[in-house]
Amino acid sequence: MKNIKILFTVLMLAVVAVSCETYDDVPSEFNPIIGFTTGESIITIRVGETTGTSTVNLFITDVSDTDRTFTLSVVPELTELTTASYSFDPTVVILAGERQASFEFTAIDVDLTDETKTVVVGVEETPGLIIGQKMNFELKTRN
Repeated sequence: MKNIKILFTVLMLAVVAVSCETYDDVPSEFNPIIGFTTGESIITIRVGETTGTSTVNLFITDVSDTDRTFTLSVVPELTELTTASYSFDPTVVILAGERQASFEFTAIDVDLTDETKTVVVGVEETPGLIIGQKMNFELKTRN
């Protein structure tokens, strides 16, 4: 019985020692990946309101010791609305020592209806990075 307790204790210590979440296991021969932490955000503008917002995270798989600036842009061939129906700051800064940053996307009730329309936003090509998942914003009004 004593041996079982010792074995169990050693096993539990081993499990705890290897279960810490790190990103050090990403092979170094791959370029870092940048993308959005979720692929879709639904924004419904309610009756009596003119705007709706969504806060979205941009994530990168490596950490830098300097601030990094990335540019976001709408993917025109996948977007169903004019620029009058949405706004966002196209510049996102991931601070030194961080892996993610947030930005706010605003839907504007200019030509929205109760039918969902899509705006797709992606990260512009950046040398040395793999561009990951784009962000789909689904916009509509509730009449």
